[in-house]
Amino acid sequence: MQLKTKVMLILLSLFVAFGVLQYGAQKFIVYPSFIDLEQEQAKTNIDRVVEALKVRLNNLKTMNSDWANWDDAARFVTDHNPEFAASNLVDESQYNLVVNFIFFYDLNHKLVWGKVLDLESGEELEIEPYLIASKERILPRIPSYGDKEEGSKKPLTGLILIEGKPVLISARSILSSDNQGPTRGFLIFGRIMTEGIIQNLREQTRLDLNITPLTQEQKNQVQPSPYVISEIDANHLEISTYLPGIDGAPLLLLDAQLPREISRNGLSSILYAMASTILFSLLILFVVLLALQRTILKPVTLLHDVVRTRQSGDRLVRTGYKSDDELGQLAKAFDEMVDAIDQAEQKITSQRDKLLEINKQKNKFFSIIAHDLKGPFNSLLGFSSMLANNSKNFDRKKIEEYSQDVHTSATRVFRLLENLLEWSRVQMGNLKLAPKMINLKEVIEDNIALFAPTVKDKSLTLALNNLEQIDVYSDFHIVDTVIRNLVNNAIKFTPNGGNILIDVKRKDTWAEISVIDSGVGISQEKVFHLFNLDEKTSTPGTSGEVGTGLGLHLCKELLEKQGGQLVVKSQLGKGSAFSFTLPLQKP
Repeated sequence: MQLKTKVMLILLSLFVAFGVLQYGAQKFIVYPSFIDLEQEQAKTNIDRVVEALKVRLNNLKTMNSDWANWDDAARFVTDHNPEFAASNLVDESQYNLVVNFIFFYDLNHKLVWGKVLDLESGEELEIEPYLIASKERILPRIPSYGDKEEGSKKPLTGLILIEGKPVLISARSILSSDNQGPTRGFLIFGRIMTEGIIQNLREQTRLDLNITPLTQEQKNQVQPSPYVISEIDANHLEISTYLPGIDGAPLLLLDAQLPREISRNGLSSILYAMASTILFSLLILFVVLLALQRTILKPVTLLHDVVRTRQSGDRLVRTGYKSDDELGQLAKAFDEMVDAIDQAEQKITSQRDKLLEINKQKNKFFSIIAHDLKGPFNSLLGFSSMLANNSKNFDRKKIEEYSQDVHTSATRVFRLLENLLEWSRVQMGNLKLAPKMINLKEVIEDNIALFAPTVKDKSLTLALNNLEQIDVYSDFHIVDTVIRNLVNNAIKFTPNGGNILIDVKRKDTWAEISVIDSGVGISQEKVFHLFNLDEKTSTPGTSGEVGTGLGLHLCKELLEKQGGQLVVKSQLGKGSAFSFTLPLQKP
């Protein structure tokens, strides 16, 4: 039997098997999912009604709480002040509150004031049935409070039946305006669920619903499930649930009829899908049979040739074959494997370069420690040794001179260690940015105060332009470190009697900070190499101050960590200006 015939028989067998599986999946998996979705939608719709009733109960509870925590109401149930009733307990109040009855009771459950109104007709209704229901089913359940007890107990809200009519009620103890006990009396609000309210629920939820009291027989047949769903016919579905009363027992039956649009549409979709699948499968079968020679033999030969070429040593060759079938996936996987090898080699090369750079930084780091820490410590040891061994032989002026030298050396060591530690944190990736809104003026003024003694010693003028209240969004530690280093450098390279200006300008959504000095300046050649750690760019200050060249490099790296940059403008013999920008608000 020819290969083509074998493939045709295999494809026909698969086509028949696929049709059977498709039918089974649509009938036993897909269609039931539409039924489940339809029932879930029915539950959601009935839940919308329940939620709408809860909203009405919550509104009633809120109004009841407002009145019950009213000092005038508390006094009314004890002194029966007629002025309170005349001012507040009028028909207009009940219309505004949309409540059919309001009952005030004293601590002995004796009615102080009450009235029942039909809000639709405006007529006053017989009060006795409502009083009986209140005394027998509502008042005994209202939480009471002792002296100074916080009113945190859950008020009584829910549904009851009065003369066969569902009534929304909210009742609670009357407390002081600060919501503290003791209980002064009890206040009950009630809203009768008339046919108008039920019709309003129908319009609000767009459901054909009914709310009816449960008969005793229906109460005995209540199911554990909160929902009862039944199919009326092929086009309609009925769902019902039970609404509990204030005692938690089922009280009302809530039922609604819904059109079965989901199952009808689902069945139509399944039929269309089956027909489309059969036609599409036949088309695929025909195309596969015609393309057999070109789609099977050609890629197999290509893959075989590529494998042999790679075995000969050419490791950059690719198949270049693109297809969605298994052979295309195999060719794609093969090309991805070659790409992965190339990427791995590039990653290894990149990691090697990074290791070399880290090693170079490490050598620079130890070079700084070995060279630049040794000098200050030698001075510290020398001067402190002279003070320790010869202090009795020195006069006060000599002691002050050597003490100043010790202080200068200690300051140099501290500044160097501060920058070294900060730089090492950046290199090891331990710097965690915490940007926030910062008062720029305060940061600059704190740094000016920090360098005040040094400025005084060199008779410098360190000025801040008329800086307004400017807040910037940045990491406080970065801003403080950059300003401190730039001011320190300006002081270092400005001769005695020189000037230093810290200038801040608004530029659109940015603040530009510049530290400008009248110092010795920097040649263009040195500016070019200023941030290169591989070259020694540090020079002594105008008073012999020494440094490492690490401070500016640290400033540059810190600013780059938050997307900024450090700009240098300098002219030899005329001074320098170091500028950077910070955003005025959070991006």
